Amino acid sequence: MLSSYSGKTLDIINLRGLNCPRFNSDKYPFVLTVTKDMMKYLKTVCVETLDLSDNGIVDFEENSLLSFYRPECIKHLYFKGNRFAFSKGRQIDELNTFFNKSIALKTFDYSFIPVRYWLEENAVHHNEHNSYF
Repeated sequence: MLSSYSGKTLDIINLRGLNCPRFNSDKYPFVLTVTKDMMKYLKTVCVETLDLSDNGIVDFEENSLLSFYRPECIKHLYFKGNRFAFSKGRQIDELNTFFNKSIALKTFDYSFIPVRYWLEENAVHHNEHNSYF
């Protein structure tokens, strides 16, 4: 989808809410781990506004989600409504590296991140449809 934009400069790429049914399951609805291969073309685009909100992202591989060739181009980056946390050392390190290189960044929207973990039936929470914490 983005191969024709490789190396180009764009004002905006809006990939918000592209939850593909192939990533969906009853147990983990719209679970997506971003891989290096998924970012192959996107990371080469010089883009001012990138919206990756509401895509069910729960994790990302090392050197994938935040590894842009031209991070200095990004002014607005939206991750709103996904389900991943910057909780591991590697993820925090990649975020810090990204922030240091993205000198034009004005907006980093990491709001409404309902991190949920699947739990077996337990006393914490249970309903007929799902058991989440």
